[in-house]
Amino acid sequence: MSNPTDDVLVPWIDDEDTFQQLLAGTYRPPPTTEEQDAIRVDQANHLLLCLGRDDLAAELLKTGPRDDPEHDDRKRIWRGTELLQNPDLLKIPEPISPILAYPERLTFLSGREKLSGKSTLASWDIAVASRSMPCLWITYEETLADIVRRLDGFGWNPSQTFIAERLSGPEILQEMKAHGTKYVVLDSWAGYVSTVHGKLPASHEGEEWQAVALQLKDLAFHTGAAVVSLAHTAKSDSEGGIRGSTGVAAACDLMVRIATPKKADKNERKLTFLGRWTVEDMRVRYEEDHYLLEGDVAFKSLDLLPTVYLYIEQNEACTTEEIRKAVRGDNNKIVAAVKELEAMGAVERARNGRGFSFYAVEGWSPDETGDGLVHRTDATWAEGEPRGEA
Repeated sequence: MSNPTDDVLVPWIDDEDTFQQLLAGTYRPPPTTEEQDAIRVDQANHLLLCLGRDDLAAELLKTGPRDDPEHDDRKRIWRGTELLQNPDLLKIPEPISPILAYPERLTFLSGREKLSGKSTLASWDIAVASRSMPCLWITYEETLADIVRRLDGFGWNPSQTFIAERLSGPEILQEMKAHGTKYVVLDSWAGYVSTVHGKLPASHEGEEWQAVALQLKDLAFHTGAAVVSLAHTAKSDSEGGIRGSTGVAAACDLMVRIATPKKADKNERKLTFLGRWTVEDMRVRYEEDHYLLEGDVAFKSLDLLPTVYLYIEQNEACTTEEIRKAVRGDNNKIVAAVKELEAMGAVERARNGRGFSFYAVEGWSPDETGDGLVHRTDATWAEGEPRGEA
C-alpha cells in the first residue's frame, strides 16, 4: 500500500487512547471488514515509522489485523470518534449472493419441510455465489447425490464449492480456514444442533437454542463469512415456527421466511425478511435453472437487462452505486436487473476495497425484442454483426 497522507494520520494523533495504544504496542483495529482492517494497520504502521518506532511497526505487521476466535484479545471498547474513522460502519450491509448471504452475519431461512423449497432456493443462491468465491455446503440430512445434482443444475463452480457431512463447530472453522470460505450453508438447523449439542433441547428451552445460535454468529463474525442455516417450520408457525425460535430470533441477524403465496403459480414463493436492517419483502419464481426475483409491487426488471448489461460491459469494475446513478429508472428495478444478470451468468462480481465491482461476461447481447438478453457462442455471431449499442 502507498503511504497515507498527513491528513489521514491527524485523527490517529488526536485520539489520545489510540495513540497511546500504538506507542504501548497494544493497538488492535476495531472489528471491521478485512480490507478496512488492512488499511488501518497500514496507516498505523506508517505513523509508527514516522515516530521512529520501527520496532513497534514491525510487531504490528507481524501480529496482523485479526486474531483467532479462540485467542481474541482485541480491544472491545472504542470511542465513537475512533469508530467513525471507518465509514463502512455506517453502511447498510450488502449481500454477496443474490438473496441470503451477508458477510459477518448469520441468516436463518425457514419454511415448511418438503413444501417451501428452502434447499432449492439456498442451492441456487450459493451456486451463483460459488462463481466468484469459495463456498461450503454442510448437510445433516440429505445425500451427497441430491445436493450435487441440484447445485450442478444451477450452474455452480465445483472447484470453489465444498460439500461436507455433519461437521461440528470446530470442524466447520477448520474447513473454512483451509479453503478461505466466504459463504456457508447448514442444512439443517435441527441437524446442526443435534450434532454439536448431542441432543435437541426442548422447544421451550430458548436459552440453550440461543447459545448454539450464538456460536454460529461468532463463527460468521470472526471469519468474515456469511453463514446461512436452513430451518423447518411446523404447520402452526407462530414466531416463525423454528425450534427454539425465541432464542434463534435473539441471536441471528436476519430471518427469512419462504412460503407459497395464495392463488400463486406453483413455482412462485414469497420471501419475508426480519432483521437488524431493512430488507424489502419479495417474490421469487423458479425458472428451470435459476430464480427470477420480483418485488411485491410486481415491478418488471427484464426490460432493464440490456441497458444494465451494456453499461457494465462498457464500464468494467463498476459498483452498484455507479450503475444506479448511470442507468435511469427505479432503483429497485435496477438492483433487481443486476441480480438477475448475475443469476443468468451474464455478469460476475468481485470484491474490492469499496465493496463489490461488476464485470460483464462475454457472449451476451440484446434479444430480438430488445427487452432481454440471449447468450451466443462465437460461432453464432455473423461476421461484422454488432453486439448491441448503449
